[in-house]
Amino acid sequence: MSSVDPRLEGGPLVAVRGLACGHRLGRPDELITARDVDLELAAGDLVGLVGAGKTSLLRVLAGLDVPAAGQAVVGGLDLASATARERDQHRLRTVGLVAERPESGLWTTLTAAENVQAPMLVAGVGRAQRLERVAELLEAVRLTVRAQHRPEALAGGDRLRLAIAVALANRPPLLLVDDPAAELDRDTARTVLFDLESLLRRSGTTALIAGGGPDVEPYVDRLHRLGTAAPPAPLPLPEPVPDAPPVRPPTALPALPAGSPPVPEIRGRA
Repeated sequence: MSSVDPRLEGGPLVAVRGLACGHRLGRPDELITARDVDLELAAGDLVGLVGAGKTSLLRVLAGLDVPAAGQAVVGGLDLASATARERDQHRLRTVGLVAERPESGLWTTLTAAENVQAPMLVAGVGRAQRLERVAELLEAVRLTVRAQHRPEALAGGDRLRLAIAVALANRPPLLLVDDPAAELDRDTARTVLFDLESLLRRSGTTALIAGGGPDVEPYVDRLHRLGTAAPPAPLPLPEPVPDAPPVRPPTALPALPAGSPPVPEIRGRA
């Protein structure tokens, strides 16, 4: 089991101390994009993240990358020393991640309703609870009428809405959103962020939303600015965490509650 700094036990939901993280670009010590990061998030905080290294920090907090130095604790789990199994459970139950390209977190062969159900199936959530949660989330992100649509049939703003619903399916206490306005026009981005803020405040979910300050500032409690990019003498990066195998839901999913569009049979990936 991983160890937790005693100073962080019983503390905030997210506690980052002296963190350095970055990307590999062909060499094991190629680039550190964020250094000396200190950050705390309490339950219910909505914080905007700006500056160099935003994506690197989100990937560490999501358990996808291992920090090069420092400590990142989320929900009592020290991500610098967590086991592969602990990381898997962390991504399934503690943190939801919406990538800069939302479609990367969606199953292209599944409908919107099926996409929202898939993480709950993996987590072993019962049928009645799954159907109730699907209906609740699709309504919250304004996609009820798109329940039978696959991601490729959705506009960019609706794909982002669906990715948010999928990330929140298992009620994680922490949501990480990477540059939600990057691929949207300004009006669409504002509408999606307004609805996201409303959903997060109603549920009490903590969120870290990366992006340009003017894009996210109206929808968060405060902005956290990261420092400058890579230092002159880069640190060696640890081996990346292997990507988890794709989740393959059962061959069929139940229909939504009465009055909702039926969910077609899942025929699997081509």
